[in-house]
Amino acid sequence: MTRRTAEAIKRRFLHLHWTKPSTPTPDVISYQIALSTPNTDPTTSQMPLTPILNTEAHESHPPVNDSLIDLNQAQLILDATTLPEVSPPLLPQFLVILTPLSSPTQLRNPHPDTAPNLFINPMRIPQNYTCDLDVSFEMSPPRLIHSDTDSYQRSSVAQENLLTAAVGLLQKECTKIRSSTLLAFIQRDIRNMSAENVSAFFNSHADMAFPRTWVPSEPRYQYRFHSNISRKKMRKIAYARMQTLFHHRPEDAANTVLDGRWMIPPAASPSDIQNLDSFWTSVMTNSSIGDNREIMQIVDTIPSLIEPIFPSDVVLALKEMHGTAAGIDRLTSYDLLKFEKSALAGYLNTLLALARLPTNLATSRVTFIPKSPNPTCPQDYRPVNVAPTITRCLHKILARRWVRLFPQERLQFVFLHRDGCFEAVNLLHSVIRHLHTHTHHTGGSFALLDISRAFDTVSHNFIIRASKRYGAPELLCKYLSNYYGDATSCLNTTECHPTCGVKKGDPLSPLLFIMVLDEVLEGLDPMTHLQIDGEVLNYIAYADDLVIFAPNATLLQRKRNRISSLLHNAGWSINPDKSRTVNLIAGGHSKLRALSQTEFTVAGTRVPPLSVSDSFTYLGIQFNFKGRCPIDHIESLKNYLLEISSAPLKPQQRMKILRDNLLPRLLYPLTLGVVHKNTLKSMNRTIHASIRKWLRLPSDTPLAYLHSPIAAGGLSTPHLTSLIPLHRRKRLEALSAPNRLLHKLLTSPALASYSHLGQMQVRIGQERVTSKEEISRCWAR
Repeated sequence: MTRRTAEAIKRRFLHLHWTKPSTPTPDVISYQIALSTPNTDPTTSQMPLTPILNTEAHESHPPVNDSLIDLNQAQLILDATTLPEVSPPLLPQFLVILTPLSSPTQLRNPHPDTAPNLFINPMRIPQNYTCDLDVSFEMSPPRLIHSDTDSYQRSSVAQENLLTAAVGLLQKECTKIRSSTLLAFIQRDIRNMSAENVSAFFNSHADMAFPRTWVPSEPRYQYRFHSNISRKKMRKIAYARMQTLFHHRPEDAANTVLDGRWMIPPAASPSDIQNLDSFWTSVMTNSSIGDNREIMQIVDTIPSLIEPIFPSDVVLALKEMHGTAAGIDRLTSYDLLKFEKSALAGYLNTLLALARLPTNLATSRVTFIPKSPNPTCPQDYRPVNVAPTITRCLHKILARRWVRLFPQERLQFVFLHRDGCFEAVNLLHSVIRHLHTHTHHTGGSFALLDISRAFDTVSHNFIIRASKRYGAPELLCKYLSNYYGDATSCLNTTECHPTCGVKKGDPLSPLLFIMVLDEVLEGLDPMTHLQIDGEVLNYIAYADDLVIFAPNATLLQRKRNRISSLLHNAGWSINPDKSRTVNLIAGGHSKLRALSQTEFTVAGTRVPPLSVSDSFTYLGIQFNFKGRCPIDHIESLKNYLLEISSAPLKPQQRMKILRDNLLPRLLYPLTLGVVHKNTLKSMNRTIHASIRKWLRLPSDTPLAYLHSPIAAGGLSTPHLTSLIPLHRRKRLEALSAPNRLLHKLLTSPALASYSHLGQMQVRIGQERVTSKEEISRCWAR
């Protein structure tokens, strides 16, 4: 035996563990080589090699009490089928028993009576189980492993396909996830092991490949404003804070400036809020409500949801996750893109086939996002679960496959491949105007409902039920059941196992949420609907923002009672303080509609009605009882520009906030709200004046310099007068959905004034433009 061979054997055995042998195999010749120091005395004879039978190996072997093999303290068992070469006299001599084994990942313990607890259960996989195989290691044929427990069997064709694909993809070596270990385990051991031991193996594997390295930490920067310091000193403190924030998190710095929070101390850290962990732990651990009703499938079972995952799917999902936070393993999408993509796809296929995630990958850290500028209680925070990136990658692939199959004719506009905000806002405005203008209507009523903590309280049983309704195969339902049953959430100082709610921040959660809500909305009484141009309208839903309609106040109250009961069955409740009701009644033979102050209740609690002077915000757009209402966009713009001018920023930082944050923030209300072309011109003039002030430009600076692209030597400031009409036109042209109510929006009289701005010709100077690229090209000339 050469020195290199001896060192390779020692390295390999230091990473292996003893396991209890099965029935001894007789007539297998083993060889002993005494373990001693090198014999350098030429006069001393060498110890002869003595062949022994495998059945007597346990009699000549000393007791072993350590789970790991140590070549300096114990004798070894080596898996080999050939006689090794005799080592030279200068090499150390080993006492080695050479026995054919069933797998290179298993070693037999010759003394089960003296073995530690590790060998009591022959199928138990140690927590630090690992064996990285190399190509030079000759593997023996597989052999059945006997166990008292039921063996793990692949129970479906889908699992066979997934594991077959995993074996092919794991052929490419990836040391970061130990693909050779996974490959050997799938090929040789997984067929004959119980599900419990398979889970134990993958838990130990995930502990090494995706170890938990995250720990909660306190905020690094603590700024305190004292009342007895001068304004100059306070300005310096604010400048230091803003520059630090702008350097680390430019987006947060811009929002801090635009919201006017740059002059006040930072919001309290979640760890400073009393009883924060205990409050949210109690919310997350509420018991889930069961439901034994028969499941009525909306979509037939879709086997393609659990088809094998390919490396291209992994690359696309990880690229879409750029810039997202890391989980408890501190691995981002950038880190995973450095892994071998085929090995990652093989690993995800294996997890999907097993229908269970390892403990590390099912553990999420919870970060709390404040809802208000100055949060003071636990309810002022929104918990967001940040799962490991590899888990979110798997769920993103599943969500991309599943979301295409959600029925598009439903009036649920969120989390789908559609322009949800544009459709929902225009549909609500069209319905309200229809109630006011059509004489055959005797009126109409609608209610805006807010579900209290909708994402945090939905029943897990309803999630699995909704998955089956929308075509999830049995393997996927089992995976979701195990995922939500085994998941762990790490709060600041507490860990809990949530028993209700979907995980905010998980790519699969939005789709599961709207599936559960769809069954609730489907249970509304079909006899209480509203007729709009011969079409039936029951509700408009954008996630948990619900608007329900009825022909009159009596039917609306009945519908509210019904939906309250359905929501309660799913674990939800209506928040009366954030809900509003509108009851329009006809004025006799006249064409006028009056707003009636009718009292409505939800679960015995009064819901305030909307008055003539009140308005409400729906998806960021102001409405009143007549529909969309105009707001002062110019005044809003001036307030934003004043905050940017007053904040302690550098000129280039002001321009960056204007281009990248302020104008995109104005783009949504200007595109979906009520605005006139002259308002857009006034807003452009206001922006020009502010830029000249920040950069100290002369008053006769050409407009082409302000709006030309940076590559052409300009400042690349968006031109609202030409940009907003093009945005409206583009979104109106893209409006297409199977629902017939949405088809009629384009020809609805209620949208005539809205679509007029989008149909106007847009000119830069004397040249007509039809796209953003043409606008940039015209300004650059």
